[in-house]
Amino acid sequence: MTNFVRSIRDTVMRNQRAVAIGGSEPMTFSELWSATDAFAGGLRRRDLSAGDAVGIHLSSPRTFAIAFYGVLRNGCVPVTIPSNFDDEDITAALTETNCTALVVDKRRIMGILADVDELRVAITVDSDGGLGIDWSAFLDNEGMNGSGSRTGIDVVGRGSTELGLIAYERRDERGPVGIAHTHSSLHAGASVGSSITFSGESRTHLGSLRPTDPTELAYGLNGTIRSGGQYLPVNRRDAETISTALESSDVDRTFVTPSQYGDLMSLGAVDEGVVPIRSPRATTGDSAESSTDANEDVVHLYALPETGITHGRTTAHRKSGLLGTTLPDVETRLLEFGGDGDESGLGGDAAMVGDTAGEPDGGVGEVAFAGPSTMSGYVERPELTERTVAVVDDRFWIRTGLTGCYRDGAIYVTGTEEIRSTPGVSG
Repeated sequence: MTNFVRSIRDTVMRNQRAVAIGGSEPMTFSELWSATDAFAGGLRRRDLSAGDAVGIHLSSPRTFAIAFYGVLRNGCVPVTIPSNFDDEDITAALTETNCTALVVDKRRIMGILADVDELRVAITVDSDGGLGIDWSAFLDNEGMNGSGSRTGIDVVGRGSTELGLIAYERRDERGPVGIAHTHSSLHAGASVGSSITFSGESRTHLGSLRPTDPTELAYGLNGTIRSGGQYLPVNRRDAETISTALESSDVDRTFVTPSQYGDLMSLGAVDEGVVPIRSPRATTGDSAESSTDANEDVVHLYALPETGITHGRTTAHRKSGLLGTTLPDVETRLLEFGGDGDESGLGGDAAMVGDTAGEPDGGVGEVAFAGPSTMSGYVERPELTERTVAVVDDRFWIRTGLTGCYRDGAIYVTGTEEIRSTPGVSG
């Protein structure tokens, strides 16, 4: 499989004059690619090379995209940090990942610089703190090849199994948790995101979720850019702003949280392009999708940062108890745990409970997913990785905490097992 950023480059070469990032300051694919060249050149001038980790703590989707693809283009590893992280959370993320550089906006960084030993480059956007390198100054260079002739072909090669992203999430019980994905995982998510729920040739995605949200990044931003579509940011993410953008712009798709979806419904601003993203742990809640009863055709997509989008579920699925319809290349199985593990299954042996085609009715186990967008593990959390990942026949399966049973060749969800420490979804 090709390096993820090379697939982005191929799209850029085919769509140079098309708008990649919309809004008040639209940016074409050619302009976006030139900016990523300058960002990669800035990293190279400061001796950052392949494999180095770069923290990205930005609220602007436009600036985020430049930094994210620029980091990848130089062969480095982007470490995405949500904009609502405080200094303590940011410091923890940078320290765990040994970040040597940080790009940050609207934040004083003196405390962070003092507390992170490995950090030696700080790029600041719209900051009045007086520390770090100003964004414009950082981009003022001749690019990756140093000749000023930005041909667009320069990409530092990384293998499909190399680390391509560390996405941080806030977990109340554990603080910040970094989720590691390979270039192969990034490529798979973008490939699905380039087509999921899009119809026809028009591909405009409204960014109703922050770009640091793992689902928004993988399927929204990366998927849209990978397809040659337009990513349209919003300044605010409340229902009124999103509704106005949906009405005034030619939007084909937007991902929203359940809360946003409910607010949009109350405004009468929901159509087939508004796609609610939920955690699989909400699958068993009768109230989770009750607001969609009036429209049996509404499909809710389910995702975890560890798996990407796994399946879709309609009101009919919910009423019958069916798990739903999995995405292509995503597999769902029921697992059972035994051996010498503890009560949560940590350390125990995992085994398949038959399969969806051959298991007799009544086979019960924990719902688990496997697919090309599955994470490779958590950063510096070996026990959490072991608790969440089950390896069966040399394949990674992500546990969900959902209890399911086989019936008529399908999986029906029967409840959750709270003792199993399974992460949720942001947003």
